[in-house]
Amino acid sequence: SIAAFERTRVFQPFTSKFDHVMRGQAMFTEREQRGLNLFVQPQKGNCAHCHSVDAASREPRKSLFTDFSYRALGLPRSARIPKNADPAFFDLGLCQRVPVSVSGLPVPTARPPVTNPAHCGLFKTPTLRNIAITAPYMHNGFFDTLRDAVAFYATRDTHPARWFTAGVKFDDLPARYRANVDVDTPPYQRRPRQGPQLSNSEIDDIVEFLYTLTDGYQPARK
Repeated sequence: SIAAFERTRVFQPFTSKFDHVMRGQAMFTEREQRGLNLFVQPQKGNCAHCHSVDAASREPRKSLFTDFSYRALGLPRSARIPKNADPAFFDLGLCQRVPVSVSGLPVPTARPPVTNPAHCGLFKTPTLRNIAITAPYMHNGFFDTLRDAVAFYATRDTHPARWFTAGVKFDDLPARYRANVDVDTPPYQRRPRQGPQLSNSEIDDIVEFLYTLTDGYQPARK
């Protein structure tokens, strides 16, 4: 029944401005178009590397803005999560498994066992559709604004002090798992002595484009 509901237009209306533009029913502003261009360019935002989009297709279902993969982004530790008050607590993401009984029900346990250290710190790539109305952002809710979330991608490795306290990068992971964090995929390949791959105005352009992914857009009548 849940699967049947998720296939209905109530669950997946595809009525954002982006969808209307792809169907030839609306036009992006110059800033929104720049944002899309930056979003897909590998040597700029490179957002589409994980948040898949087919900007040449008129079919919205080909642009779900997620590739359903898991990634380790090395987010800052979030003080808004009560369990994080315990410095020994870490949400390890994909590598944590809750044991399942023969009946298929989870077995109560104080802490799920680590089953694959290479998966620690990896979390599923979410869709960006309707992202403008789903704050706070990231799996731990660290970012209150969409702009900060985008800026983190661009400056995590060039200006780490902006995000991490006490000079410890990737402080929401135990040290032994920090090697799992992606430091090679653009824009993460930049280093502190290099400038960010995106300027402030380019970050603003990408955010402006992300606003076009909200369902319920009404194109102007001619």
